[in-house]
Amino acid sequence: MKNLGIQTRIDDDLKKIDSEQSHLMLKVSGFNEAMKRSSEKPDPVMLFPHLLSEGSNALLFGGTALGKTVFGVQMADAVARTGRKTAYGDFELSDKQQERRIKNEKGELYSFSENLFRFGFTETGFGYSGQERLEYFKQSIISIHKTLGVEVFFIDNLTSLVAGDTDTAKDTINVMLLLKSIKEEYNLTILLMDHSKKVLDWQPISLNDLQGSKMKSNFADEIFAIGASKKGSNVRYIKQLKCRDRERIYDENNVLEMILTKEDGFLSFKENGTCPEVDHLTNVDYRGSEQKEAAAALRAEGKSNVEIARILGKSEGAIRKWFKSS
Repeated sequence: MKNLGIQTRIDDDLKKIDSEQSHLMLKVSGFNEAMKRSSEKPDPVMLFPHLLSEGSNALLFGGTALGKTVFGVQMADAVARTGRKTAYGDFELSDKQQERRIKNEKGELYSFSENLFRFGFTETGFGYSGQERLEYFKQSIISIHKTLGVEVFFIDNLTSLVAGDTDTAKDTINVMLLLKSIKEEYNLTILLMDHSKKVLDWQPISLNDLQGSKMKSNFADEIFAIGASKKGSNVRYIKQLKCRDRERIYDENNVLEMILTKEDGFLSFKENGTCPEVDHLTNVDYRGSEQKEAAAALRAEGKSNVEIARILGKSEGAIRKWFKSS
């Protein structure tokens, strides 16, 4: 049975905190009350199968020329066709460059969903820098949301928002925090696209491959990456690296294979089943210090000795001896 005196005192204390410290950065409520409020809200739905859920702050990254923009546009169109107004911020391609990706041999253009919008910088927008640039970007996103009713934003890419400077940890984290605050205040879904560091073709994709700083991952609810494949120049794979509130489907044992095609003039990816990530990686016979460095890098990613042995083509005992002697 509840002690009503204690509960009343707790409630009074929480009200006092709320009234006296509402100007501070923290919001306090009883744990049970927070869970009750959460239970009254509908569960988020998947906007794109297994990869993007409603209300999330998601991150897609990958190397240069692997098809991040192709896949991003494809995802945005698919989300828009669910009835949700969606906006794609394309800071990578000009309108003409994008046009060439959606035109067939007869000169006919692919027809996107009427719920899909495209946005980019104005001439004035290119002139802003630093904190001013971020503030104007924030107000622009809010304006698009309020005037057009856009609920889902794709932003291609993170580097474009860092005022043209280098992708430093401080700058990019500020952008991530800004987008997270907008998402939470206006109940939006945001997918941010980013570059990766140069990844060796034998090495599995990990959060360590995020360009600039792995700390970016702390501010995203969902993270997935696109990787190259030894199976062919038109083959890619998708690997999930973080899902905050559900199980990863496309992990290292079950990545999604995709084929780059241009059907009816629309450059896009076609799903081609799943397989272990190692099936897409190049088997290179590294020797001596290079192989041991590779093993150390894989261990830093959280791989077990058995997994490292499988990736490098060695016995588990050999891997164990390397680490004991180091």
